[in-house]
Amino acid sequence: MKKYRVLIVDDKKECLETAERVINYSLEDWRMLKDWRIEIKTAHVRVEKINDTFRIEKGCIIEMAELLREPFDLLLLDFSYKEKNVNLKSVMEKNNTLAEFEKHVLNPSTLAHQGCIYLKKNPDGLLKCFVENFVNFSKNIYVCTCVTEEDREKILPVSIRGNPKQYCKNIVAKKFTKAIITVKDTREEIFNSTEFQEIKNFRDEKKEGGSYYDFILAKYLEQLILLDIAEKEIDDAKHIKTSILLGENQPIKTMSNDEQNKREITEDRINKKVLFWTIVGVVVAVIIGIVSNWNKIF
Repeated sequence: MKKYRVLIVDDKKECLETAERVINYSLEDWRMLKDWRIEIKTAHVRVEKINDTFRIEKGCIIEMAELLREPFDLLLLDFSYKEKNVNLKSVMEKNNTLAEFEKHVLNPSTLAHQGCIYLKKNPDGLLKCFVENFVNFSKNIYVCTCVTEEDREKILPVSIRGNPKQYCKNIVAKKFTKAIITVKDTREEIFNSTEFQEIKNFRDEKKEGGSYYDFILAKYLEQLILLDIAEKEIDDAKHIKTSILLGENQPIKTMSNDEQNKREITEDRINKKVLFWTIVGVVVAVIIGIVSNWNKIF
């Protein structure tokens, strides 16, 4: 049984609860994952204001560090963490500068930096876990953001409006120097239409129908998880096959018929496994494409 752990980090509790429930329920029906034990963990980021400074609550950093006692295979990070009472639109209308924006909008690099500071005095060895399994994470990190036209015009500083995804990637890469970072704008990936912006507004304003945004986002995160697993299976199968092929360059040894049959069966299984997970990867990519172009299709 292969173990695979996913950590989802966001400042919206409802979004995390929906993601954990929907993804866990859905993965139970994926027969191709019968050899996998998948764990979905969530970390709720809470931002507090002390005097005129915004910072991440120490309590949520400790909670997250406890989860990081065991390493993860995939990180799904929301890019922006805000204090819940902040009206960012009003703030940026008064002072549209990058410094003002970064003062109010914390990010994964802020989380990594403040986490290291807070945990230095922790006697339970959490700093080591936090650094090894989060800051020095060396696998795939998907950073999710949602930039609407209104956000681009009225909230984002002029200096980053041209390419907000690149800005996000540069910020995250400052602290996560070993990871493979991919930024996903969920508006582009899922909605790509101002019509669906109303759904997100419902969630942000806690109106009826807002939970649909969280559900759609959870299904999109599920596809990222499946795609990552498929890529890992393909890489593992290729590695095994390469090892077998390299063995053919070693001095020739006499093999019994049983040994020859076992080898042929093994190679056949590997070839089938590579083909299977390649197909899975294509199917997942198609599903993501369908979801991202849903409005165009219907």
